[in-house]
Amino acid sequence: MPNRRTSSSSDLKGDDTSPVFSPRAAAAFGIRHIRNGAWDLFHRPGGHPDPSSSKKINDGDASSEIVRLIPYAWRYAHEIFTAAGGWLVVFSLVSLVQAVIPAIRVYFSAEMLNLTQVVIEKQEIDKERLLYTVVAHAACSAVDNMCSHFTQRNGRKLQRRVEKVFDRHLFHARIRLDVPTFEDPAVQGRLSACYSYSGSMGWAVFEEVLSSAVEILNLVSRVSVVAKQVYDHDQQGSILTVLCFSGNIATTWLVSKSQGYELDSVTIANDKTVRSINGLSACANDKEHRQEIVTGGLQEHIRHRYEAAKERIGDAPSSAFEVLVEALYPGSWVVDTCIQIAEKLPEIYLAFYMLQSPSTFATSFATLRILQENATSLAASSCQIFARRASLFSCFKRIRDFYEIINIPNKIIDGTEAYPIPDSLDDGALGTGIEFRSVSFRYPGAKQNCLQDVSFTIKPGQLCVIVGANGEGKSTIVKLINRMYDCDEGKILFDGKDVKSFKLADLHKRISVLYQECHHLPVSVGENIGMGNPQNVDDKLGIIEAAKLGGASDFIEKLTDGFDTVLAQDLDMVVVGEGGSELYEKLVEMKLLKAPVKAGLSGGQMQRLALSRTFMRPPEEVTLCLYDEPSAALDPQAEYDLFQRLRALKGKKTMVFSSHRFGHLTKHADIILFMKEGTICEAGTHTELLAKDGHYASLYNIQAQAFQG
Repeated sequence: MPNRRTSSSSDLKGDDTSPVFSPRAAAAFGIRHIRNGAWDLFHRPGGHPDPSSSKKINDGDASSEIVRLIPYAWRYAHEIFTAAGGWLVVFSLVSLVQAVIPAIRVYFSAEMLNLTQVVIEKQEIDKERLLYTVVAHAACSAVDNMCSHFTQRNGRKLQRRVEKVFDRHLFHARIRLDVPTFEDPAVQGRLSACYSYSGSMGWAVFEEVLSSAVEILNLVSRVSVVAKQVYDHDQQGSILTVLCFSGNIATTWLVSKSQGYELDSVTIANDKTVRSINGLSACANDKEHRQEIVTGGLQEHIRHRYEAAKERIGDAPSSAFEVLVEALYPGSWVVDTCIQIAEKLPEIYLAFYMLQSPSTFATSFATLRILQENATSLAASSCQIFARRASLFSCFKRIRDFYEIINIPNKIIDGTEAYPIPDSLDDGALGTGIEFRSVSFRYPGAKQNCLQDVSFTIKPGQLCVIVGANGEGKSTIVKLINRMYDCDEGKILFDGKDVKSFKLADLHKRISVLYQECHHLPVSVGENIGMGNPQNVDDKLGIIEAAKLGGASDFIEKLTDGFDTVLAQDLDMVVVGEGGSELYEKLVEMKLLKAPVKAGLSGGQMQRLALSRTFMRPPEEVTLCLYDEPSAALDPQAEYDLFQRLRALKGKKTMVFSSHRFGHLTKHADIILFMKEGTICEAGTHTELLAKDGHYASLYNIQAQAFQG
């Protein structure tokens, strides 16, 4: 496995500028530099990266599904040709033309050796025919390598155009999923199957189909030519064997010189658009961000930003993988022509030797050479085509699966009614009324319920605190209120109506949530806060004010790039190869790259950042505030300041807190729910529960003793 190292954008000198590169200084250390779009690739001979290890597609009997697959295949063909235009047709035709060139080359090889046979047997030389054959053979090699150069250079651009369309499909399919659907292993398997090693399967399927057509055409054309030329002759010629080996050795040497199979590299993009694309992709792909995205209603916002970034970058590469592949396999039709001439040394030797000594050999070597050259490769091609049958059918099944993933139903069914209820607005009610009626819930795959027969009522504008030890179901209640999951039994009511009847977008717009597990999104700090209000995510003044309210402004100002600091560590730099880390250190030493700055956030800072996001919503828009252990990672002063700000909202919004720490909030709560083993065993105010001298009073006294002498 090659070494891999990643770095944040803060590792670089400046922003949106390429590193200052001195070829003379770097050349002294064997370092080369390639600029490709927004990316800089520094490399030198070293490791052996292998980015092309692809997944194996399971074989299956696809014949019974052919009729079903036709509409999907037709749609696929229409989309890729629409995306890539006429160039894809030209690309395909050039590939098919290249497929018959080996057969033409075999024909002229046979002609050349047949001419030598005539010289041996009749002592006659057809100079015009010989010259024509030699020139035609060389022309075949040149055309073959020009075709290869054309497909290699233009294939990359066409691939990006096709992948842009299919990436959009996959992005939309992922970003729309709710939490339980996204976490379903079967759904993850279906989504993963739509990716190849280099991205979505859009281009991979086209390559598979075109490669199959090319191999079949190549095999049929060569078999036809060889069959016509085969005759029975005695076999001899040790010199030809030596030349064959020499040609292979020369070919291997030229290949090693022309292609960067062994490479230590540092690939870096100091570009906001690239970081945005990769960061937004992580938002859609990674499980840790799903809760924040669904809760904040960020799906459409993230999708629009992703598509806009893709349009801005155009045909330029957006991933380090693309840059690395283009550097590893640059291709050269001149070098490839030299390679093929080296492979043809035996035929060239035989032709000219016959001209000098026409009476030396008594037998023709035409059939010998044709069979030597083609027997092994034809057998291998036949086996490869036979083995490719199931793979080809699997490709069409993958096309079908690709188009069907957009129809994966979410497990949380959207409602049809608007929220809040118009009548409640007319009544001037503040906050949301919540009622649980005999609610039971079990997480997918769990063996037992984590909530059992839970019932309680929270009136509009009340402050409710859910307390209890860890693992008793406090966070689960918050997730059910916010419809991250739906209860298995019972009902949850908002303002007297089943919460399932309301539109999810309306609910999420009216609810502000802070979860116990805080995950920042892989974008800038400012955008992390701004996404608390997707309709106004670029409001800089609002972001600054939200950061102050959330207690995050002080530490943000100390970050390297302030609100523009990107905290994700794998968006714009990849180090590959056994000596890649050493190369990275050398680049830092030469001041071509800036030494990494550790800008990671502590748990408390992460929580303040997440809390700041909740203050982005307009106050009049939010009717329900949910806080799951909001002070778990805060120091005492920060916790006190937070609760002072939140208590000021009492009576204006319904607020639900879950906590295992008593004190600042419980004394001011309108209702306290004490949870034990997934049920509510006590409910009341702080004074009432202390008077009961039950579970709440016991835990409260234990915590209070810590502050008594």
